[in-house]
Amino acid sequence: MDQSPVGSLNALPAGSLDIHDRIWHARDDLERVLVWGIWTSIWLLSLGALAVAYIWFRSQPVYELIALLDLIIGGIAFVGWSVRTLWISVRARRLLIDWEEAILPFLYHIKFEMFPFVGTDRARDIWERYKSIYQDLAEIESGTVRARINLRLGSSALKFRSEVKGLKERHTFDIYGATFGKRTLFVRRFEQTSPVTKKQLASFKSEIEDRLKRVNEHICIVGAFANSGFDADALVYVEEDESLIQKEYPIDLILETENGYSVVFVDSN
Repeated sequence: MDQSPVGSLNALPAGSLDIHDRIWHARDDLERVLVWGIWTSIWLLSLGALAVAYIWFRSQPVYELIALLDLIIGGIAFVGWSVRTLWISVRARRLLIDWEEAILPFLYHIKFEMFPFVGTDRARDIWERYKSIYQDLAEIESGTVRARINLRLGSSALKFRSEVKGLKERHTFDIYGATFGKRTLFVRRFEQTSPVTKKQLASFKSEIEDRLKRVNEHICIVGAFANSGFDADALVYVEEDESLIQKEYPIDLILETENGYSVVFVDSN
């Protein structure tokens, strides 16, 4: 696997290149759902209006007949349209999830490779790039009342080169960012003269899983950064199910260069 900076679209997963098709399909489905909502609202309002008219003009049974027809015809249409809308909603949700997964490698290449590293604090720079991809991470430092309360109560946290408690022991991560019930970021920077090995990544995985046994974290984002790259076994390892954190969350591999970063592996599945 090439670990040099990427300079062409060929480096991106195929799914990232047909994102616009997924968006248009999801847009069409969502538009149908919105139309259903509009007409359902109109129908419900008409029932209310006719009920008021019937009460106001009791002596005119025509309003009762109109209301009854509106209820029967509208009810039949509502049930039929609701079944179809439910199916469309499920399909639209699936399309949006697929779109998010497909666009993720594209976002990584943009956020990490297009903008050079400026400054002296690598960990802070990496954090800023991650939170620009995952907006819920940005909530930790948003300064809102809820964010401050969560930080004070320990429901959310942001730590740089600090220890966190696991079930068996303490572990040190270069970045640990946790949002209340949403997403947790684990980052380790391997600053060494030789490529990162499979054994090192497996140890990184074990430490994360030990932490997750202690707390009820939700979605995990895991990043392994290396200034000397990753060896062949490590590259094979991250593509196998064996490397998944809790059998679900992959490890991102990113090369630190003198001027920035090069994305080596991001799982888009």
